[in-house]
Amino acid sequence: MDKSIFAPPAASDVTLASGATSVNIINSDPNYYIIKINYSRLDTGYAAVPVKATLKNSAVQNGETFHIPVKLFEAGKNPATDAPLASSNDQFVAKAYPVGITSPDTSAVANNNRKSEYVSDEATNATHDRLSTDFVSTLSGFGYSGPANTANGGVSLVPAGTGAGMDKRKVQFKITLPTTAVWDPSLPNNSDWTYNSTDRTITQTVDRGLATIMQPPFSLKWDGNQPVTLANTWTKITMQQVTTLVNDDGTLDASTRRSGEIYYHVSYVRRIRIRKTLLGDKGNLVPRDADYKYNYLVSVDQFGGTRPQTASSVKFRMIEDEPQARSLLTGYELRVRPERFTATELAKLSHNKLVGSDNGTTWTTIATNITPVQVSNATDYRANSVATTLTTPPEYRYFRLVFDDDITISQFEEDAVGLIVQTQLTPATHTAYINDLNAHVNDVYWKLVRNFGRVRDAAGQELGYSIADAYIRNPFASMHLQISE
Repeated sequence: MDKSIFAPPAASDVTLASGATSVNIINSDPNYYIIKINYSRLDTGYAAVPVKATLKNSAVQNGETFHIPVKLFEAGKNPATDAPLASSNDQFVAKAYPVGITSPDTSAVANNNRKSEYVSDEATNATHDRLSTDFVSTLSGFGYSGPANTANGGVSLVPAGTGAGMDKRKVQFKITLPTTAVWDPSLPNNSDWTYNSTDRTITQTVDRGLATIMQPPFSLKWDGNQPVTLANTWTKITMQQVTTLVNDDGTLDASTRRSGEIYYHVSYVRRIRIRKTLLGDKGNLVPRDADYKYNYLVSVDQFGGTRPQTASSVKFRMIEDEPQARSLLTGYELRVRPERFTATELAKLSHNKLVGSDNGTTWTTIATNITPVQVSNATDYRANSVATTLTTPPEYRYFRLVFDDDITISQFEEDAVGLIVQTQLTPATHTAYINDLNAHVNDVYWKLVRNFGRVRDAAGQELGYSIADAYIRNPFASMHLQISE
């Protein structure tokens, strides 16, 4: 068997027939694997000797013919010089698969031809709704060797253990770029691609070697008009891909042409991040007491998206607390990790006013120029306490801390500045909740107390929000029955 075509055989690949006694594999010949089957006798009639032969991947092309010569010698004869008693030279035709995409976007294996990527401030324009003209996306084509799938124009996955059936020919990838993409041949991965400005395609011929999967990379810039949506939604950018096997003379074998789509999913994650947390060690289960006070930390930091490679900053003007219903404000505190700010920005934090509103439009001042409490670690930052308590709590639907100037967070880390609001349910709200709980006293039942935290810019535009939930539930008993012998 030709060594350039076949994988090394083993004695176990041969099923001996009647009269056959042993098998030897001879590897010394530079060009062929020789399988020698030794017989003690030859019976009359036909005796088949099955021999399993495994083609190498990328050794032949579809439709190519090859031969496996077989010779029978009398014992003691020299196969190199003596004539055989009988011989054959059977011809075989190779079956090899084309290369294409294995599935549409909706398939379970669609990640093969889809890249999903979160981007942040530096990758978008000033309003963060378009990809920046400086942002470079690193993408790739996708090709897999498998039977042609007539349903979707791609190829089908080969069942495990059956082999990839790879054709030895090179593969041409032709990808149609989106209209918002900018082709720059000087970008990384682009030198091997040929760009056609007329149909906006890039083409590359890939020598696959022994690769079962091919993913030739390329890089794109954007023209400033490519939309990007805010996480957790995705903008899907679709590119058509055509793969064709290339003959030795450079012509394309049209019968192997397969088509499909590659996808780029991109989503914008704000650098500025807000998290609202119910402080304390009891989790989100709270007691039924009418005077129970909820300490919520509404924290703002620069910790969204991927860590930037260079210095970055985010700005905001307001921190807002929105209870589920009108609530009593019984206390508050402004808490800060000073190392997250420059000295100038740290000083600006003290110039502020705490306001309340029932409609989110008309605001009443509760306090001014609250001095931030500086802390140096995460434990102190999340301490379950407030610096100021109010003996006569104001009652509002919304509470907002408004700074006199924009506040810039310059360090990319967690826990920059937080407003702690201590609230209490109004008597009317608490009574309504308890009455509802009492009506379900024999049930596993609870009331949800949901609160929102928001961060806004100077115009009042929301830059992000977070939810903190608490549950008031009926008391219950848990029993465990253990039977012992």
